[in-house]
Amino acid sequence: MVKIQLQKIKKSKKRVGRGQGSGCGKTSGRGMSGQKSRAGAKTYFKEGGQTSIVAKLPKASKLKPRPKKRFTVTAESLSRAFKPKEEITLSKIIERFSVKGKITSVKVIGNHQKLDFKFGEGIVLSKSQAKNNG
Repeated sequence: MVKIQLQKIKKSKKRVGRGQGSGCGKTSGRGMSGQKSRAGAKTYFKEGGQTSIVAKLPKASKLKPRPKKRFTVTAESLSRAFKPKEEITLSKIIERFSVKGKITSVKVIGNHQKLDFKFGEGIVLSKSQAKNNG
């Protein structure tokens, strides 16, 4: 089989701004005047009269994570709903207090009452309750 090699033609780089005769003189292919004709000019997010994509999108502050849904229970209502030394979990609180919606944690507030319960994961005591039950 015969191998045929094509001769590569190397095109010289276009030299702009080297006089009218070069075909790319005076404005060097940048047009008349304006921001794009200046040296080092960058036009970000410009869409020529159309509302830019940046203006259409929401601000970054709206992309923050949603706050956690916390259900608040008093110590008194806990003592009425549960037996002493019973383990209290999120699922049991949702069931007994018929909580609507999705909750991630429960906060127990109260009147400085000593609680005789075992608390599961996701249950937070207020400062006064933590001091008494600590």
